[in-house]
Amino acid sequence: MTASGGDLGGLDANVTLVLTALAAADPTGNLLASTTPTGANEHTFSLDNTAPTLTSVLRQTPSVELTNADSLVWRVSFSEAIPNVTAADFSITGSTAGVTQISAATAGFPPSVAGNTGNPVLAVASNAYDITVSGGDLASVDGSVGLAIAAGNTIADAVGNTLSGTTPTGSAQTYTLDNTAPTVTISTTASAPVAGPFAITVTFSEDVTGFDAGDLSA
Repeated sequence: MTASGGDLGGLDANVTLVLTALAAADPTGNLLASTTPTGANEHTFSLDNTAPTLTSVLRQTPSVELTNADSLVWRVSFSEAIPNVTAADFSITGSTAGVTQISAATAGFPPSVAGNTGNPVLAVASNAYDITVSGGDLASVDGSVGLAIAAGNTIADAVGNTLSGTTPTGSAQTYTLDNTAPTVTISTTASAPVAGPFAITVTFSEDVTGFDAGDLSA
């Protein structure tokens, strides 16, 4: 028996087939004794017609925006468990680096269930994945580097509902790479020769930390 049409195409619920009357009979006229099956009872299907969404793309390692790290990790989260993602599902902005590692960040428990109750399809997947990006020109980039969902991605949930869009409903964080070493100039207004103490000005090309008198020598 096949059921189709109506609201099945957009339903997210259990759908059950039941006999409502004892009208069925065999060729000699014996009526059906009961509407309850004596054998396997596979009369309920769990329908999922909701497409997963991308909820956020967050910096994971390092967690700070400004960095010179040669390996960057983002945590990509979805609205429901996704059985699998691949490097081809992502694109990198601001660098020729690529996706070099993908690992599930959260266990998808309880597992999602699809199919009929007598023969369910269990999907133990993850709602979030840690995506590692490295290589390419990452070690020399100065500027913003981001991770995005590729336009031709094949991301889908356990029953095949494809990702509804590539723009996260929440935050989309990027890294700012700084791989240029600071430079320094030392100047003074004192005229040579100098017979006593005099002031000097130490100027760096960018903000620095850790500089003190011990870094200077006569």
